[in-house]
Amino acid sequence: MYKSIVKPTLTLTLIAVIVGALLALTYQLTGVGNASTGIAADKLAEYQPTVLPSSSKLVQANVTSETAGFLGAYVDEGGTGCAINISAKGYHGNDSLNLLIGFDQNGAIAGIYAISTQETPGVGTKATEPDYLSAYIGKTAPVTVAKDGSGDIDAIANATVSSTAVGDAVNQAFAIYEELKGELGL
Repeated sequence: MYKSIVKPTLTLTLIAVIVGALLALTYQLTGVGNASTGIAADKLAEYQPTVLPSSSKLVQANVTSETAGFLGAYVDEGGTGCAINISAKGYHGNDSLNLLIGFDQNGAIAGIYAISTQETPGVGTKATEPDYLSAYIGKTAPVTVAKDGSGDIDAIANATVSSTAVGDAVNQAFAIYEELKGELGL
């Protein structure tokens, strides 16, 4: 009886150890999890004129925030402002919006760029189009989005969830800006 329990147990343990080692080796060889954080320099240069038009060059800041959705912060080398990269929950769930939001030295929005979106094409994606996002320029916290015209920003018909998600992301970015502005030199 002892042999009938020990031998299969040792065999299964050995198989599990081998599979685990192979999985760890595959993980290391493929580089999964080793991707650099932040936005690539060429992409950042592409987004910079939209999010912080007065900026000479945005560079990644070495700061962290515990605020949900925070992906990174970028500061202008000339000291004219910063940009906050944030993900937000939209119509299609968590992290369905990835926005880069620029702030001037006074904490007002200088520009917004939608890096990526998983919102419904032709409906929710309207909330990430440049014409809609330009309504946020010059706004300060908090920003309200309403479909009845009572907010700072009008929600898009049939895309209220996506419109509100952008507004929520902007307000989260405002909170991050306030938290980090000292560290960012603003």
